[in-house]
Amino acid sequence: MSEIKAAAKFWNYLSKLLVFEAPLHNWRMALGEQIDFEKFRKNFLIPTDGLAETLICPKPCERACPRRVIKQYRQNIYEAVCRKWENDYFQIDETEVLIHKLQENALVKAIAATLEIPHNALPFQTIGKSWRFGIYSTINIDIPVFITLQNREYEVLDLILNLNRMCSGQYLLLGMNQKILNPSSEQLLTEHGAKFVPLNETLDFNCKTELALMRPLDIAGLFVNPDSEPEPEPENIFRKCGDSWEIRFDGGGKFMLNSADTGATYLHFMLSRPNTMTPVIEIVRSFSGETGSGRVDNLLNSDGILDGYALADLPANGTGDIADARAIRQYRQEAELLSAEMDKARDAGDNITLQQLQQDMERISAAINEAVSPVGQKRKFTEQINYIVSAFRNAVNYAIGKIDNHDPLLAEHFNCAIRYGRMPGYFPDNNINWEL
Repeated sequence: MSEIKAAAKFWNYLSKLLVFEAPLHNWRMALGEQIDFEKFRKNFLIPTDGLAETLICPKPCERACPRRVIKQYRQNIYEAVCRKWENDYFQIDETEVLIHKLQENALVKAIAATLEIPHNALPFQTIGKSWRFGIYSTINIDIPVFITLQNREYEVLDLILNLNRMCSGQYLLLGMNQKILNPSSEQLLTEHGAKFVPLNETLDFNCKTELALMRPLDIAGLFVNPDSEPEPEPENIFRKCGDSWEIRFDGGGKFMLNSADTGATYLHFMLSRPNTMTPVIEIVRSFSGETGSGRVDNLLNSDGILDGYALADLPANGTGDIADARAIRQYRQEAELLSAEMDKARDAGDNITLQQLQQDMERISAAINEAVSPVGQKRKFTEQINYIVSAFRNAVNYAIGKIDNHDPLLAEHFNCAIRYGRMPGYFPDNNINWEL
């Protein structure tokens, strides 16, 4: 512990920045001379093409105002000038004036390594400056770990709301300091059984510019009550956690599936109905959320194979003469309106509008011809349903391929137990209870 020299200056300075960038001079001043600053710069900062207009004043002064940066004419020389005393200035190298940005990913990786947390950091799309580390596993409990570098209370509150929805149990949140939590955030953490660890009281840079613990941190001890035994985790888990899937098979290690959401959704549906064949249209329909009045465009990235048709009107078994009469009726109504508008454009001599309307009419006519044969009979949807069957199989196989990277035994199990076709389903050899 004696190697800790920076006294949490880094976290305190970082929490004051709206964006994590500042001139190199300011980074140097904020962190002091107790660390190997060149190593810090190399590992955690990256230069931008911006130059600062003001700098932290290095002189002790009751005003503590920033100095103006002035570039001298005909010379590549910069001067940091006191705002009160024009004659109080010093020359400064251009590199010190150059704005440097914090490499947040490098910092997050260093934090994970110091706390011995498996590094699988993925940034949140909705809450900036926040990441999901992964699972910290102990003998009795698996703890999801998250980190935020946010310094705005409302952003942290939104993050905690999302984490509470995402996590079915306890989790650990790392943040820059205790000040980012308001009473509402603290209450939400307490109600969910989650824990918060302020980094400015836990980690700091030592004289070698390496992150080190300021005090011992027992992550498992934060959650385990010595007077009670924790409830055992289910042996088989396949459940949605926010924008990821939490998965475990046969008592093995848990992992988060962060891609292949479509295929994972189909797997989840089939796992909820073991040893049951379900029409593929019903599964896709439940995923799309479409009802009888709904419409689906570019279903399953199928290049519009169902363009002009409602998914809810497709037959579950893929047979019969079905066309979306409602869609066809709408097309014909649009064609009548277009025809009237074309007549008005002709009468007004508006050739530009007329040309645009003719193009729209061609598209409408093509859509009607696609849905109805020349003699007015509704076309069969066998080919379109075959497209859906193929897309369904491809999505599930893609998800299983991603699962194989984490748990080959589960991937092999799915390859043996999942049946495809127009009536797919999950048919395991043994009775397996899934936590869904």
